[in-house]
Amino acid sequence: MISTEFQNLKLTQRFQMFDLDGDGFVSRSDFESVARRIAEALGVPIDNPKAQAVRDAYLAIWNVVATKMNIDPITRIDVEKFKVATQSVILAQGELGYKQTLGPAIDAIAQLTDTDGDGKISEEEYTKLIQAIGGRKEDAANTYGRLDSNRDGVVSIDELAQTLREFFYAGDTNAVGSELYGSVESSLKGS
Repeated sequence: MISTEFQNLKLTQRFQMFDLDGDGFVSRSDFESVARRIAEALGVPIDNPKAQAVRDAYLAIWNVVATKMNIDPITRIDVEKFKVATQSVILAQGELGYKQTLGPAIDAIAQLTDTDGDGKISEEEYTKLIQAIGGRKEDAANTYGRLDSNRDGVVSIDELAQTLREFFYAGDTNAVGSELYGSVESSLKGS
């Protein structure tokens, strides 16, 4: 299991990326907006089936979080409730939690990111994705080369999906997924 301190830092970082208006809360509309931003950044119309799959998966995650917190799905939650729900519903459930919640979103994002349908994720596609979900261009440049885990010279959809999954599940602070949006500690300074 991941160190509680490190996991809390990563979940706080992810919360801040969903909190688009910076008000200290996230809601269903924030999850929907992030899905829309991803599609727009990749130049994919929101009514495209791949973009809809990302939106639907993000809203399914929100519904799971809202159910766990026993709140109305239109309510907003703060960072502490977000971390509790994410930890108990998604992370503590291991593979089951992944398959039921994160997996569909990660798979949908990876499929959407491959905008030209060649089965590979170009550095340009990856950079657009990272910027859309709150990372910086520099973060994308620092991690892109490390995504190619089998060292075949190509970043595949599966390798991108694995890296996205690592963000939530890797306990190693040096894992590519742990650095997906930049250094966790440095991104939280001043927050």
